[in-house]
Amino acid sequence: MNILLVFPKVTYAHAQRKKNKEPLNTLMGEALSLTLPQIAAATQQKHNVTIIDENYEPLNFKVDIDLVGITCLTMSAVRAYEIADTFRKRGITVVLGGNHPTAL
Repeated sequence: MNILLVFPKVTYAHAQRKKNKEPLNTLMGEALSLTLPQIAAATQQKHNVTIIDENYEPLNFKVDIDLVGITCLTMSAVRAYEIADTFRKRGITVVLGGNHPTAL
């Protein structure tokens, strides 16, 4: 099985930019998460797992995938829903996890 794990691009509520950096990003640093590497490590080795962090690389929606897992913060929820909808339209199973889906 080909599994794609996605960390959606994080955009902050206050989109005022200073020197191409968002204010909270300047204060808090990059939105790094160990969630997806942990899930990949716990997945049986017979499966092919790819991790995409949209903050660092673009997401290819045409890739041959059987399952998509998306970790979702509230500030990335809109993008996570867009990603999920795009893959679901192709008939691919999508699983959302993380703080935002758990809270809802």
